[in-house]
Amino acid sequence: MMGGRVTVESEPGHGATFTVLLPAEIEEKKGEERKENDGKNVDNERNESDGKKGNDVNNGSNGDADAPTSGSAPAATADPQAQTSAPAGSSDNRPQVLIVDDSDDIRTYISSLLSDRYAITSAADGSEGLRMAMENVPDLIVSDVMMPVMDGLEMCRRVKGETATSHIPVLMLTARTLEEQRAEGYDCGADAYITKPFSGKVLISRVENLLESRRRLRELFSGVYGRHGNDGNNGNEWNDESNEKNRTAGGNDIFDNPPADGCCSGAAPALNAADSRFMTRLLGFIAANISDSDLNVETISAEMNLSRVQLYRKVKAMTGATPVELVRQSRLSRAEELLLEGGKTVSEVAYEVGFSSPSYFIKCYKDHFGHTPNDR
Repeated sequence: MMGGRVTVESEPGHGATFTVLLPAEIEEKKGEERKENDGKNVDNERNESDGKKGNDVNNGSNGDADAPTSGSAPAATADPQAQTSAPAGSSDNRPQVLIVDDSDDIRTYISSLLSDRYAITSAADGSEGLRMAMENVPDLIVSDVMMPVMDGLEMCRRVKGETATSHIPVLMLTARTLEEQRAEGYDCGADAYITKPFSGKVLISRVENLLESRRRLRELFSGVYGRHGNDGNNGNEWNDESNEKNRTAGGNDIFDNPPADGCCSGAAPALNAADSRFMTRLLGFIAANISDSDLNVETISAEMNLSRVQLYRKVKAMTGATPVELVRQSRLSRAEELLLEGGKTVSEVAYEVGFSSPSYFIKCYKDHFGHTPNDR
């Protein structure tokens, strides 16, 4: 590889001399390549910095500015066993999948199957996987059961027990029997499982179906919340109706009635208790502070005991909207109610729902409802 050579001189009873010769020009070329790459990195960082936008839900700034950036996301691990192909905060907008397995070969194999469709991160044991899940909040976790330091079941329990990660679907890989895994799945909160050895096509299908079920849940939220808005139920009606609609559609716990072919149910999953509490608390806090023009992502993050990145990833995964967009939708839905009640001018309504600029309120109202407040 380096173009060098190794020689040995040995004399019985007097020892041996090993000589390693490496050509100097290879190192010079490497130095030039490092300089060139460093220059590219600086240019890329400068371009990313130039592309960043401000964040204000009330006065007209970009609504997607609460997205985590490379500057706000935690740094990737330096552990060579915890390989990553798409660190958190990168410009890769594909769904993020975290692979947790103590086998280098299996991590590499699964990554090769999924990397065309998803941004991949990986960890070598449950402890490292839990840390990366908390920091990066991936869209899905694929984990082995038997691992050193912390096994997959314990990691799954902790993932499902944390507010920041309780919504993340977990796909377990196991060599155990179906009945054993069912019981353990109930206990740890895993969403699906695959028995080893497994087919690459089956793995891809399971991952796609789990992510599709989450997408349907986001659509469910958009339909219910978009229709009711902030009507005083503080999120409870969204939760009750979404679960009822899911039951009508035939949704159920995947462990209650797994399909015969092992694929996930097509219906959207009902919210688990932790996520129901989260949404109720989040929407309730927004409703209680709807008139506060200073309500922003930082305020909500502090109230929910999450970092900015964790809040963004969780809200986006559960609702399809960013926290900034969710606040704006709440303001506009409440504004619509006040306008229907009558007795207040457009400007009065704008200020009452937290907009600091009536003209910006009118623009947002028209973008959301398709007509101006005066054209109702």
